[in-house]
Amino acid sequence: MSVLEGLKVIDLTRGCCGAYAAMQLADYGARVVRPGEPPLDPARDALHFGMEYQPDLQLPKGLEGAGVLLAEADTLPDGLTRSVLRAQYPKLVCAVIREDGAVGGHLAEAACGMMDMTGFPDGAPTLSGGQSAECFAGVSLCFAITAALQNVENGGEGAWIDYSLYDTFYSLLESPILFRELTGTCPGRCGSADPATLVPYDVFACQDGYFSAGLASDAGWDRFCNAIGMSELIDDPRYDTNEKRCERYEEMTALFAPFFAGRTRAQLQEIFSAANIPSAPVLSAEEAMENEQIQARGMVRQAPAARDSFPLTCSPMKMSVTKPVCGG
Repeated sequence: MSVLEGLKVIDLTRGCCGAYAAMQLADYGARVVRPGEPPLDPARDALHFGMEYQPDLQLPKGLEGAGVLLAEADTLPDGLTRSVLRAQYPKLVCAVIREDGAVGGHLAEAACGMMDMTGFPDGAPTLSGGQSAECFAGVSLCFAITAALQNVENGGEGAWIDYSLYDTFYSLLESPILFRELTGTCPGRCGSADPATLVPYDVFACQDGYFSAGLASDAGWDRFCNAIGMSELIDDPRYDTNEKRCERYEEMTALFAPFFAGRTRAQLQEIFSAANIPSAPVLSAEEAMENEQIQARGMVRQAPAARDSFPLTCSPMKMSVTKPVCGG
C-alpha cells in the first residue's frame, strides 16, 4: 500500500512548481484530479502525466472528499476565498501559490537574488537549468502539504498554505547571506568554481567535454598534486594551504588546466578515483539517463502514451515502507 493511498487532491495549478508538487503526491498514491480534458500529447504535459482529468469537475462541489486543494492564486474560482474555504472545509489543506509563482520562476529567480549568483563573472545572470529551482519549490511545497496533513491526522484542523516562489528561492541563499555577514561582501557569479573558499574546486575543459574535480579542505592536497603529476606543488609555500590557493585562484587554474585539457573524461575519472579525489564527468541529461547509477537506482520510468511510451524521471525518495506509484 502506498503511503498516500486514499488521499484525494484537487489540482488547479498551471506552473511547474504546483505540477511538480502534485506529481510527488501522485507518485505516493494520492488520487490527483484535474478539471478539463486530458492533453492530446501527454509528453508535452509530462508533469501532469498519470493524473485523473474530469471535464465536468465543478467547485466547490468537487471538493467533497478531498484532503488537499492545490492552486495558484489566480486559478481559484471566484468566491472560493480563504475565509470561505476555511469555514466550509475545516479539514481541507489549501496550498495556494502566490501570483509570483503563476507568472513564472524566472521572475522570482531574478528578484530574489538567485539569478545574480548564477553564471560567470564576465557574463550575464542566468536561470538555473532545467527548471530546477521551480522543481525544488514543488518538493518544498509537497513537504508543507504532508506536514499539514499530519496535523489533520492528529486531530487538528486543516491549513491554508500561503506559498511563494520568491520566499522559497530566497531561502536557498543562506550561504551567501552568511558570507556577507562574516566578510562584509556578498559573493557574486563565479561560474562553477568557489574561489573565495575552496581551491581546487572547479570544472575544467577536457578532450571530450568538461570534468569536475576538487577538494573540500586542505586534506587531499598531496593526493591531488600527485594525481596531476605536479608533486612539486605539495610543499610550495605559495600553495600549501587552501587560503593561499584561494588568493591565487587564477594562477592555480592556469596551472591545472593543461592536465585536464590533454585527457578524456574517462581517463580523468580513472585517475581521480584511484587517488580518492572527489570528481565526476559533466554529463548531458541524455548521458545521465544511461548512467549506471541512474539505472541501478530506478530513476527512469517509461510512461505509456497513445502512440509511443516516453521517459520520465522517478521519485528520488526510496522508503522501506512503500514504493512510488510512478504515474500509475
